[in-house]
Amino acid sequence: MKKFYLLLSAILLTSCFDKPLAQSVNPETDKVFLNGKYKSTAQVNEFTETGKQYYFIKVWGFLKYYGNFNGTDTDWDDYFLKNIGRVGSMDKMEYQNFIKGTISLFPKPEKKTIQNNEKDYCLIDNAWFGNKKYFNKDIAKSLSFLFINHDAADNEFAEQNRIGTINFTNEKKYNDSNYPEKNIRLLGLSRYWNIINYFYVYKNDMSENWDELLLYFIPKFSHAENARQYSLAVQELSSKLYDCHSMIRSQYLDREVYGRYVPNFRVMMIDSTIMVKSLRVPKWDDGKVKIGDIIVKIEGKNAIEKYREFNTIMKGANPLSEQRIICPYVLSSVKSTMVYTLLRKGKEIEVVVDLKDYSTFSSEEKRIKNEYQEEIIIKDYPDSTAYINLDYISNSNFEENFDAARKYKNLIIDIRNYPHGQTTLNLISYIMPKQDVFFMNTYADVTSPGLLRKKIGYMLGSNNNSHYKGNVYVLVSEATQSEAEFLVMALQRNNKVKVVGSQSAGSDGNVQPFHFPGKIETVFTGLGIYYPDETSTQRRGIKIDVNVNQTLSGIAKGNDEILEKALSIIHKN
Repeated sequence: MKKFYLLLSAILLTSCFDKPLAQSVNPETDKVFLNGKYKSTAQVNEFTETGKQYYFIKVWGFLKYYGNFNGTDTDWDDYFLKNIGRVGSMDKMEYQNFIKGTISLFPKPEKKTIQNNEKDYCLIDNAWFGNKKYFNKDIAKSLSFLFINHDAADNEFAEQNRIGTINFTNEKKYNDSNYPEKNIRLLGLSRYWNIINYFYVYKNDMSENWDELLLYFIPKFSHAENARQYSLAVQELSSKLYDCHSMIRSQYLDREVYGRYVPNFRVMMIDSTIMVKSLRVPKWDDGKVKIGDIIVKIEGKNAIEKYREFNTIMKGANPLSEQRIICPYVLSSVKSTMVYTLLRKGKEIEVVVDLKDYSTFSSEEKRIKNEYQEEIIIKDYPDSTAYINLDYISNSNFEENFDAARKYKNLIIDIRNYPHGQTTLNLISYIMPKQDVFFMNTYADVTSPGLLRKKIGYMLGSNNNSHYKGNVYVLVSEATQSEAEFLVMALQRNNKVKVVGSQSAGSDGNVQPFHFPGKIETVFTGLGIYYPDETSTQRRGIKIDVNVNQTLSGIAKGNDEILEKALSIIHKN
């Protein structure tokens, strides 16, 4: 994911954009938002502790991004920490006076000749200004005045680079403990919620309403009794983006909750069946578990039930990418052995499997890849067909492999993986016959928080008469994510390219990092990526010419059904 940010930055050097200035998205007519302008469905009709915290978090976030910090010396984090615990006990008059005083910490802006119109702001719904249970007319008027007269200027807490990527600045880290005290936990929630509220480009495509989720998570963060409950609340919150980029990184969760130990095999869930699909390191196979085995129980617990428990706190962009994310956690353990109940050829058997720290497998798999990435790895198939798996392509062996492929009439490129090094740029030059634009993108404007802008992507490739002129078949699956999806979109500009496979991950675009208090890191998709016709790739995945899904019978037989389909198409043609 980090590499995709670097890729976009590298490509940018060849582009003509000087600033992230582009047309604002019209929430009523633009296709980039299938669901139109964001509307809050949260109902806060009673004057409650959670409600008071909810509106303080919204006011705090609004002022963080709309207030003029040049006119105040208030430490905004400290202000939150000092007050989030006391607002819950305030009566209505005391609360309204407090909110009014909070707003007055910032200088009143000058009245603009052309005022901001909330209808233009796709990502936000300011109807909450007028909630009479919590605010009086003066508060509603002050908030509205700040919004409509906000002048596009430098943002104290967010900076934007040339491609629209945001750097969230002046954010203190609170890393003293895996279990921060309550007010710090709520500060983390408030920071994250407001960043997503104003700047998450795919906010309107989420499955759940972001305002309702704030009401749901305030008690979860507030009442978390230990590091485990707090960390799992963060995991669940980040999953609500339904974004494959948004998994969290936490040493505490890895070691104490999920466990770092995993078996020497991977599984896939199809139709509520979890089946062994491959070995991590074949030479370490002890023969106890075989490809095609069905995982029935794990340590005596129903495997599907365990999967569903993880599914409450882990979401994917679509069903295929979701199972890809969750399945490794179903197999992980804090212990170095695991008891599996397997279904093999209609009979249940129980096996005790030795596990290894996942870094051990990762290191060995990387070593094997590195060996291949120094070699010619083309596989020769009938019908003048060459097959190249990008997992084994790097800067070192790209040229010799793809030069060797030129003599074939058909080229199968397997992108069910993540590109290495400069493979994306190299392959675009190899396949694309001319310089072309293959995407458009959206970004959230930090100078007008809540406003979404769009622009046509930059030119890639070159007028290249020496490009590969044969037929190209690109293989994709749920493992095709982010930079890999971006690469496929580029290759599709060549009309001799056909995409074969199953739905890709649906998490295209760069990544934005975020730090939660308590040594927890997460990221989320920062730029919206669309086809030139404005078809979204987020959650949907890239466009596929021939859909092929892996089946249980195919896995059991050791068949690669996606590759077989591509070979079948070539043979018939």
